[in-house]
Amino acid sequence: MGINRPSHYAAFGSREELFRKALDRYAEQQRGFLEDALKEPVARTVTDRLLAGAINVVTGRRNPKGCLMVQGALVSSEGAQALRNELISRRVARETAIRERFERAKSEGDLPIDSQPADLARYVVALLQGIAVQALAVQPEKNCSGLWR
Repeated sequence: MGINRPSHYAAFGSREELFRKALDRYAEQQRGFLEDALKEPVARTVTDRLLAGAINVVTGRRNPKGCLMVQGALVSSEGAQALRNELISRRVARETAIRERFERAKSEGDLPIDSQPADLARYVVALLQGIAVQALAVQPEKNCSGLWR
């Protein structure tokens, strides 16, 4: 960033605190598609909107490819356990929000009575994370959002 250590620590605190601030900003920018999807009236549309939103975010020309919360977990070192825990906590919160929406869908009769909202949420989250990882491998001329259309 072109600043010396004392300036860095004066402006941001520790490197961990800077990373948390970056995560907060990233999460705020990404929150919209998640919240909008969870407001959909039926579980099928919730899932469609989650997947389409993730594809748009991780492949958008204005955004870096992939997902900071997924990539951060894949590349963080053992010495950064506090940050790994932070990333885990944020991913768990996202999964919890999706599970709660599926539980509501089940209670409303939108999902079969024998459905397992926690399993469905884990599956959808695994798809979202897989999309983020795959977005890193897509060649620029082949935007994976075309797969969704």
